[in-house]
Amino acid sequence: MTLLFLLGALALTFALAALFARLFATPLAPYPRRSRRTLTLAAASGIVGALVWGAALQGSLGWDAPGPAVRLAAAMGLSAAAVLVSVMQAPSPARLRFGLGVVATGLAPMLVLMGLFHREIADWSRPVPWVLAGFGTVLSVWAVLEMLKSKDLRAGRRPQAAERVLWAAMTALTGLLAALWMLWPWGIGTALWPFADRVGANVLAGAGMLALFMMGWMARNRIELGRPAALGHAVFGASGLGALTFGMVQGAPLPLALTVALGAATALGLWRALRA
Repeated sequence: MTLLFLLGALALTFALAALFARLFATPLAPYPRRSRRTLTLAAASGIVGALVWGAALQGSLGWDAPGPAVRLAAAMGLSAAAVLVSVMQAPSPARLRFGLGVVATGLAPMLVLMGLFHREIADWSRPVPWVLAGFGTVLSVWAVLEMLKSKDLRAGRRPQAAERVLWAAMTALTGLLAALWMLWPWGIGTALWPFADRVGANVLAGAGMLALFMMGWMARNRIELGRPAALGHAVFGASGLGALTFGMVQGAPLPLALTVALGAATALGLWRALRA
């Protein structure tokens, strides 16, 4: 990934963030400036990341990850962008907090895992790791700070019992897989492990499952969060399955547990998103 290409990606990110800020200026006007900047910049970063990582460009993640892992990162970026655009279109205090939670849980665990366990895997002589680490740190810190300032919004109208059961089942599955892939380094080679690349499993698949867990956990008790959470599940699930299928066509093995989780996320997300 050349320096010129990286600069172009950064320029596109800031241009998209400015476009989002203009498009959603009216609905976002009542909310703090840093919250608005976090959402617009994170949504723009997700779209640009999806474009770059979807092409599985060598070194675009800061290390030489296998193609399916890179494309899973693209699915994560696209999912986050879909959720954040949905939040910015029709914001509320609960939805704003939800969007900030998506940013925080999608980025902070990856940064912590890379910093604690995988620093040596990145090529720090190139600008890509520094740019990704810088962007991720700023956005995750902003998101956490804004979440801490927001009101306690746990009370709210709850979904129907059937929907709560489905969200609970999904959070149980994604929470278990997130814990396994982020904390269990001895699973390589088993049916539960998503990639042969340990870094991709810890940092990408694990963080992706954690983000889905957070979305389902928040949506299960507040009906207004159901649609953005459903969009996040449907987009991540469908695009993630597409990434795994493309990898299988190219000769990569199909990871069973990750495929099941993404299929379940797609089904639940589509079911909830298509409801009135």
